[in-house]
Amino acid sequence: MPDRQIRRGDGHIVTRETQSGTTYQARWWDGPKRRAKTFATEEQAEDHLRTVGRGKRAGTYAGESDLTVGELVTTYIQRGRYRWSTNTVATYTLLCKRQIGPHLGTRRATSLTPAEVQHWLDTLTDAVSPAVVENARTVLSGACREAVRLGILATNPVTGTTAPARDRVHRVTWNDAQVRRVLDTTRDDARLYAMYLVALTTGIRPGELRALMWDDLDIDTGVMTCQRTMTRTDTFRHIVGGTTKTKRVRSIAIPVVTMDALRACRADQRRRRLAADHWHDLGLVFDRGDGNPIAQQTVSNWHRATCNAADVPRCRLHDLRHCFATRALRAGVSVKVVADILGHSSVTTTLDIYSAVDVDMQRSAVEALAERVRTARPTDEESGAR
Repeated sequence: MPDRQIRRGDGHIVTRETQSGTTYQARWWDGPKRRAKTFATEEQAEDHLRTVGRGKRAGTYAGESDLTVGELVTTYIQRGRYRWSTNTVATYTLLCKRQIGPHLGTRRATSLTPAEVQHWLDTLTDAVSPAVVENARTVLSGACREAVRLGILATNPVTGTTAPARDRVHRVTWNDAQVRRVLDTTRDDARLYAMYLVALTTGIRPGELRALMWDDLDIDTGVMTCQRTMTRTDTFRHIVGGTTKTKRVRSIAIPVVTMDALRACRADQRRRRLAADHWHDLGLVFDRGDGNPIAQQTVSNWHRATCNAADVPRCRLHDLRHCFATRALRAGVSVKVVADILGHSSVTTTLDIYSAVDVDMQRSAVEALAERVRTARPTDEESGAR
């Protein structure tokens, strides 16, 4: 069949007999190197050589790079240092080291297939959480997508593969009685008491709470400027970042009770500073004891111990943010105001997250309206009309 013939110079096919059957090896020149790829059928080998030939003539042939998957991802992360945060670089590096490298690291990138990527994802699913699998897939896909753009790969082998769906996070929120128990439990610890009050009355994120500085507080007006969050270097050392998660600066009014707690926290910090042999003056409101930032795990340990001591449902530290939003919405605070305090880009985000609260508010509204309808009496004018 003439249309099945390989164009002269595109390469040739070698038929090989093995114990498992006949295979067909496509061979072609890739610059000064001779390449070979084995296929199950002669048709597949011919199709491959024709594709290579058309790519060479059109100038789109990516070549058969010797880069391994591990090298491809590593160089992708190195280039990313100029546009990502140090925390992102650290996270991607860890995912490459733990999830991508051990499984696909030595595989030649140009030979990686979607089927192999999917098998890798399925294997990870049995070992780690869906969130880790999805993040690892994101890193590999980003590296391959960039490799296609740079002409290293012809296609992205991650395209079309699927990661397991993430489990919906169950948010635990405290009622008024539970909030009071937590505050009563921490009242003798000025630092911890102030941390809980700030979290429960402003809704700032845990990273923003740990990065809060005294310069961010206006004691006279009772206003807090939320403009940074805690992050990590590429070696996972905790540092104060330059912006918040959304890179937005927001001003939040602080209630009197929280300002009083912050004043007591500042007095306690001054006492600890005078008693310390070495003090790192970073200006942080909440420090680990020597002026340095508190590690995320340390705060989580404090929070777990507080939940146990106060006998309240255990929740994530981030759930205090949801606790604030839920209580604010149920107290009748405008959704727009809550969205501004939380730093959401639109009220749609707030309503998507707190849809259950929104339904409760609607139910209260329609019940109140129904009660007014039920107890309504006709006016004198209406009675005369009858």
